Order: sequence, then C-alpha cells, then structure tokens
Amino acid sequence: HYGNTFAAIDLAPRVAKRDGLAGNLRLSAGSFGTLVEQADLAGRFGDLEFSAAQGHAESDGHRAAADGTLDNGMVRGSYRLNPNWSVGALVLSADNNVSDPGEEGLPATRTGTYMTRGTLGMLSVAHEHGTWHGRLQVYDNSGVGVWNNPTAAVVRSSFHLSGLRWVEEAQPWQGGELLAGVDVDRMSGAVAFNGYTAYDGDTQRLVAPHVAVAHQWPLGGGWAAQPSAGVRLYQHSVYGSSSAPHAGLVLSQGETLALRANAARGLSYPGLGAPLLNAIVPPLAGAPDSWRSLRPERMDHVELGARWAPSRASVLDVALFQDQLKDRYVFAFPPVVTPPALVSLGAYTVKGAELSW
Repeated sequence: HYGNTFAAIDLAPRVAKRDGLAGNLRLSAGSFGTLVEQADLAGRFGDLEFSAAQGHAESDGHRAAADGTLDNGMVRGSYRLNPNWSVGALVLSADNNVSDPGEEGLPATRTGTYMTRGTLGMLSVAHEHGTWHGRLQVYDNSGVGVWNNPTAAVVRSSFHLSGLRWVEEAQPWQGGELLAGVDVDRMSGAVAFNGYTAYDGDTQRLVAPHVAVAHQWPLGGGWAAQPSAGVRLYQHSVYGSSSAPHAGLVLSQGETLALRANAARGLSYPGLGAPLLNAIVPPLAGAPDSWRSLRPERMDHVELGARWAPSRASVLDVALFQDQLKDRYVFAFPPVVTPPALVSLGAYTVKGAELSW
C-alpha cells in the first residue's frame, strides 16, 4: 500500500457524515507553563463536505532552555460532482520551535534552537462505479529547518517533495479482488551553513507501479481459502530498478477462525541524506560519489499466524515472524574499503512472536 516509506503514520482526517456543522475545542494546562489548545470543525451541506483543524502547544520545559512551541493547521474538503465522481483538496501546515537545554547542570553544552516549518498541498479526483473505485492525488510538500547554534554555524536545511498517487481497487469477478496503481515522487533539497550553500543536490525521482490480486474459494464445511499475490516495481533515477513481491494465504472458517501465512519484501531507498553526508563529512571527500553505488535497504518478512474469535466480544491473535534486513547503508572505513565511503553493508535478523487479545 505505501511502498518506499519509513515510519509512516496512516492518518484519516475527520469527515462529516450528516448535514450540518459539528466541532470540538479542547484546552489543557499543566506545570512549567504548559498550554495545549486544539480545535476542529467538520461540516456537510449536500454534495459539499469539509473539515478544518488547528492546534497549538507550548511549554517552558522542566528546566532552563527547554522551552518549545508547536503550531499546526489543516483545511480539507471534497465536492461530489455526480453519483460517481468527486474532487477534493487539502492544505496542511506546521510551524515548530524548540530549544536545547543541553546536559543537566552544564549550560555550556546547549546547542541553541531549532525551527521547522512545512506545508503540504494536495488535490484529488475520486470515482466509484459499483465495486470499482479509485483515486488520483497530486501533492506538493516543502519546508525548511533552521538550527541556530550560537557556538557554531546557523544551519538551514530546505526540502521540496512533489508527485502523485494513483490507485484503483475492483472486484472484477465473484470472489476476486484487484488492486493496482502507481506512485511518482520527486525529491530535492539544500543545506547552507552561515549562508554558504554546502549542498544543493540534483532532483531525484522514484516511480513505483504496483499490482496485487486475491481470490476466495469456498472449500465446504464453512471453510474458505484466499490466496493473494502481488508486486511493486521501482525505478529510481539514481539507484536503478528493484522489485518487492508479496504472497499470502488465508484459510478461514466464517468469522470465527482464520489461519494465515505470508511473505513480503519491503524496500527503502536512500534519501537526500546520503548525498548530503557524502558531500559534507570530511573523511568521505576521497569518494565523493560513493552514495551513487548504494542499494535500497531490503527487508524480507515471513509470518505464520492465527486469529480466533470465540465470541463477539473477544478476539485472540497469535503470530510468529522473521524479518531479515540487508543492504543498510553505513559509513565504511579501511580495511573494509579504500578510501572511506558510503556502502550497503549492514544486515540483521529479527525473530519474534506476537500475542494479542
């Protein structure tokens, strides 16, 4: 679903279900001058629906120079053109400031203040035609971070992301499900020290089409089997092409019992941090283009699990899994490489079990 993503949070903005307006205002306060205010409003009038949210938080912190403020706001809405088509838009903005208190009792270790500011804008077109529905979104996301360090340099980092998300979901036959789409991302950024630009790299581009299919077969006795498989393909303007396949099988008996097995690969491409570090870390000066030979970090995941619902009020789920990660990019020094360079070298394995009720 999400592709080349690290530490993502799937947020669903509030959407009004009935005609009219509804809202919330929340205020809270605490020690050390802490104040938090949040407000949201949602409305629907016929084919038009919208929502808005705003938040502010501030605190002096529990010791000197530990203060911070957070401000954010969002406005979104959609309009149904006809029973099948709708259009939408979203604007999200954040403006935050924080101070570094340094090590406790050592004010000389303070490193100043850090400010981050960013804005995301998005336009979308969506459709529903029976069991077939889809959405096309285009986005633009830009921002800046400023580290004002009184004992060193003022560091200004800026970024610009843009692209699109297109996904279609359908049930083209009885018991079948089809998911297909494509993601396109463009990334650029710059870093300056005391007004001097230390890095202003080329724009990188990542195109990732994906497709997945599943089908459910009745087996008799209330049992059913649902195999699924799919793949996401990647084409990066610097790191070349890769693929991330997945496959799974669910054996279920109604809503009471489900047994599952799946295997999937996840890929995470080096971001703008790789060429930036290659450009500004002195030991890497002898291999200024070592970042271009990196590979996407890869995780292969396998899982066996079972879900049992003995009643409507309780569900028991157990899973055994193994994750194998390879090609994590790291700094490498002699004798591993000559001269020092960025390389895809790190690897580790995680085995575990998860039980939830």
